[in-house]
Amino acid sequence: MTKNLEKLEADFKRIKEYQEKVFKERQKAREAEAELKAREQKRELELLMKQQQDMQKAQQETLQKMQQQHKEQMEKLKQQEAERRAQEEKKIQDLKFTLLEEQAKAEKERNEREHANMMEMIMALQRQQADMNKQMMELMKRK
Repeated sequence: MTKNLEKLEADFKRIKEYQEKVFKERQKAREAEAELKAREQKRELELLMKQQQDMQKAQQETLQKMQQQHKEQMEKLKQQEAERRAQEEKKIQDLKFTLLEEQAKAEKERNEREHANMMEMIMALQRQQADMNKQMMELMKRK
């Protein structure tokens, strides 16, 4: 009977050791799975952050291009206005020299109206530029 008891104790000890081994292996597997999941989440987060940065960079580049185009358009409009105004002034001088005072006066008034309209357009474009600058600053602050 002692042999049976010793055998049972030895079997019990082996079973207990086996259970501990299985428990440790399961624990290792859970830890490995948790680590793998954490790495995958980190990779996904890094990917999302890169996508967000790329999108923000693309938006910033687009806004900069729009600002450059707006600046070029403003310069072109100002140049055209200066040329038109110079031509109108020349017409006015020509009319004065030919003693056509009434036509010169009407031409000058028309020129001033056109100048006022052009200045309104320029002011509107400048407001638009200010809005775009504000958007650019907001985008830069998000970084």
